[in-house]
Amino acid sequence: MDWDLVAYFLPYAISMLVPLGVGIYSFRHRSVNGALQYGWIAINRFVGNLAFVLEMSNASLNGKIFWHSVGLLSLAVIAVLFAAFVLAYTDHKLKNPKLTWAALLFIPIVYLLLLLTNNLHGWVFHDIWLETDNPFSPLHYEVSLVTWALTIYGIAVALVLVGMLIGKFVHAQPLYRAQAFAVAFGFIIGIIGIAIASAGFQQIGIFPLASIVVHLIIAWGLFRYRLFDLRPIARETLFEKMPDLVFVLDAQNRIVDINRSAQRYFNLTPSRTIGKLAEPIFSRWPELLKKFNPPTNSSIEVAVKRKNKYRHFDVRTTLLHDRRGQFQGRILVARNITAYSALQWKQNILNKELKKLNRELEQRVRERTEELAQAYDTTLQGWAKALELRDKETEGHSRRVTEMTLKLARALDVAESEFDDLRRGALLHDIGKMAIPDEILRKADNLTPEEREIVDEHPAIAYQLLSPIKFLEKALEIPYCHHERWDGNGYPRGLKGEEIPLSARIFSVVDVWDAIQSNRSYRKAWPKAKARTYIKKEARQSFDPRIVHVFLDLMQQGKI
Repeated sequence: MDWDLVAYFLPYAISMLVPLGVGIYSFRHRSVNGALQYGWIAINRFVGNLAFVLEMSNASLNGKIFWHSVGLLSLAVIAVLFAAFVLAYTDHKLKNPKLTWAALLFIPIVYLLLLLTNNLHGWVFHDIWLETDNPFSPLHYEVSLVTWALTIYGIAVALVLVGMLIGKFVHAQPLYRAQAFAVAFGFIIGIIGIAIASAGFQQIGIFPLASIVVHLIIAWGLFRYRLFDLRPIARETLFEKMPDLVFVLDAQNRIVDINRSAQRYFNLTPSRTIGKLAEPIFSRWPELLKKFNPPTNSSIEVAVKRKNKYRHFDVRTTLLHDRRGQFQGRILVARNITAYSALQWKQNILNKELKKLNRELEQRVRERTEELAQAYDTTLQGWAKALELRDKETEGHSRRVTEMTLKLARALDVAESEFDDLRRGALLHDIGKMAIPDEILRKADNLTPEEREIVDEHPAIAYQLLSPIKFLEKALEIPYCHHERWDGNGYPRGLKGEEIPLSARIFSVVDVWDAIQSNRSYRKAWPKAKARTYIKKEARQSFDPRIVHVFLDLMQQGKI
């Protein structure tokens, strides 16, 4: 094997493999702006370098001319492919795309036609000869003015595009700026290589080396700066393609930019809008600029009537300042919230209806609760009346103790919300006596110890009767605990002091007072002075001393 020949062809082999790999990578990321276009550039350079290798390895003159022509064809379209890449990569929109592409394609198409018909006129290359003392017999020819014209055209277009590429990202984030400079630097090297190749100096090996350098730089950018993987979203995506209406105003309230959504909504064109004052444009929103004056970062909701229908917009303004902090203008972004406003309107109506229904339901519940409470109270009064009918001596006792209990509780600052339970407990305080036999309950003489034991069970019986009734849970304190004593010697549980519920402590004073003030079969009613002395004496023994003090004050004032 001739290692000199292998060493000679090695740069050309690398010059094919590197762009091929870059092209495959680019096609795999074709969803990113510019990746597909650069893939075609890489394939173009692969074909061009392959043609050059096949030209060098071909022994016949016609074969060399054919492959050389293929290489020149690839060079003729490189500027057009580069333009497609830069326009896609920067997301640049041409003002007149048809005219621009026609101008870009004119010279390459003319060159292609001349190249294909070169045998007729020799305007592309002529005076062809082979270098016979070289093992590859390189092809030599005179470079024509047509080739020079194509070279100058390609270099000029490439330089403009490189400038556009750099200018687009010169103020971008460092990562995106590095991406753009990597691509630009690679293509500058490529421009130099194309110039040398077009001048007829391919044989010195600069062109394949330049191709290797170009695509190595691009490959470095692919992996080092995530080219075709992480791309900034360009202005056209953020601004032109936004569904929101966007206006850019300067410090004098002149419109300096407007996106397509705003153009369509207001039926405007940039030529009739840019540089105009904003007030006429916003004639449908007369209150808008007033609310944004003086300029602030704020937002308002406005309604616009269009085609007999109102559209609602959420308009937000963001102030723009230069590096010195001076006010330069503002951006207005108007988002159509008509559907949201309609939904809110329906929601408000629904909320009102729900509130109305809730009020009606609450009213019905209150009415039903009151009805139930009245029914309960009527039942309780019936129980109390039934108990009094069994014992004529206690007739009126429940009514009197109930009234006195509520007066004493009010003087003790008991909450009004507890009065219903106090009243019900007072009415039912002796409900347990319903289970005591008549011969014991109505006995005129003193009770035997056994009979007294039976009578003393009535608080526990009251608990058994009433505890299953949730409605009377709080009221049960009086029937169950009104015979407990402050010193702990009461019954049924022997509670002491404040262990006894407050309602039962209040009621016990009133109950004893009314009992000793009433005639019984076994004794006469006590005089009021004697009863007062007894109540006072039993403070700290039977009764809560604070309650006794308040009770005696009320009695002295004639309120009990």
